[in-house]
Amino acid sequence: MKKHYIYRNIYYNLNLKYIYEHKNWTKFTWNQDDINKLFGEVRHIQGKLIGQMNALGFSAKEEATLTALTLDVVKSSEIEGELLNFEQVRSSIAGRQGINAAGISFNGILIAPSA
Repeated sequence: MKKHYIYRNIYYNLNLKYIYEHKNWTKFTWNQDDINKLFGEVRHIQGKLIGQMNALGFSAKEEATLTALTLDVVKSSEIEGELLNFEQVRSSIAGRQGINAAGISFNGILIAPSA
């Protein structure tokens, strides 16, 4: 899958693949210095994001957490070839986390409880 994005005014064109799609994937190697540099950048951005999240109200934090967890479950299942319903996963996670998902919006769409 081709993926294009811009980060820090740099245009990236990546040919993204799952690890098992690469030739000789069982002999995976990496450059420790390159990985450490990327981890440092990610950690810096993560810190900024956490700071911004702390400035948000409680329900906005709940919404962001619920959306992130839901997307993680849905996308992970897609890797395994199982397609899950986003709203059902969201509702299940909200219930397990004690979050009232009714009235929480996703991308500006109000999520109402199922009857």
